[in-house]
Amino acid sequence: MIPRHCREVSVKRVPFAITTENILRGTVGKSSYTNTNYLILNNDNDWAVAKVHKARGDGLFQEIDKLDIISMPADTIYLERPDVDVQNRSAMVRMAEETGKAALVVKGKFEHISFVYKEATTPLVLFDVVPPNPAKIVELTEAALATGRIKKPIRIIPKVVDLSELARARNTKHVMFPCYASALAGLQSVDNAFYLDQIPGLKVSADEITLIGCELSMRIFTSLYGKKPAYFELCPKKSVPTVSEPCICRCCVVDEGHTIEGNAAFVPWGASIGEVEEAIIDLLGLELDQTD
Repeated sequence: MIPRHCREVSVKRVPFAITTENILRGTVGKSSYTNTNYLILNNDNDWAVAKVHKARGDGLFQEIDKLDIISMPADTIYLERPDVDVQNRSAMVRMAEETGKAALVVKGKFEHISFVYKEATTPLVLFDVVPPNPAKIVELTEAALATGRIKKPIRIIPKVVDLSELARARNTKHVMFPCYASALAGLQSVDNAFYLDQIPGLKVSADEITLIGCELSMRIFTSLYGKKPAYFELCPKKSVPTVSEPCICRCCVVDEGHTIEGNAAFVPWGASIGEVEEAIIDLLGLELDQTD
C-alpha cells in the first residue's frame, strides 16, 4: 500500500501512548480534512499509520466515523530523506525493503510526508556500456521513474560493461572502438587506440589490433581493411539471454521508440527519457498514470 499522492496523508502528533485503544479514542468522532485518506500518528519515536473513513459531507471537514489501523509502532519506521521525492514509488519501496519493516514513513523533499506498507519492487535489469559514465540507460530509467507517472515500484539492477576493463584484457598492443569518446581517450588502459568512426588509415597490421565492438563494427572493419582482428563483444543485447527478469538495453539498430523481444525491451542508442518510459510501460504491461 502506498498513497496515490502525499496530499492524501495527514500527520497528527499525539500526547498519548500509541495503542489501538488510544488511537481509536483519540480520532474516531473527530473532524478530518476532506482530502485526508490516511493518518500518520506520532508520539516521540513511535509511529503508526491508519486508513481514515469519513462521514459523507460537503464541507472542508468531515467527521471520522471509522479508522482502520494499518501499522503500529513495532512494525513502523520513520526516516527523514530530503533527497527523496515521496511521489517516486520506486524510490520509496526500495527504501522500505531495505528497512525490513512492514511500514515506512518518510519525510522527503519539500518536507512532504508519505508512507509505504507491505509493497515489493519488480526487478528490472539494465544492460549498458561505459564510459562515458554514468551508464546512460540507468540515468534515463531513474529519470523516468522520478516523474511519478509509473506507479509500479521498480528495483533497478544495472549490468554494465566497462570498456576500459575489456581494453586491459586485450592481448594486442592496439585497440579499436566503434566511435571516438573523450572519456575513452583519456584512459591509460586505451593507449594506442583507434576509433572506427574516424576511418583511420592503419599503419599497423590488423593482427596487432583488438576490436571492441559489435557485429556491425566487425563488418565495417573487414570491409575497410580486408581482415578480421581479435574481437571483444560489447553489444549489451548479447547479454539479454543471461537473465530471466524483465530487462532494457540500448541497441544501435533501433532508430526510435522501442522494440520488445521476449523479456527484453530495446531502445535507441541515443534514447530519450520518454522512449525509456514507454519501453518500461510496454515491457511490464502497465498504464501510464497521468494524474497529479
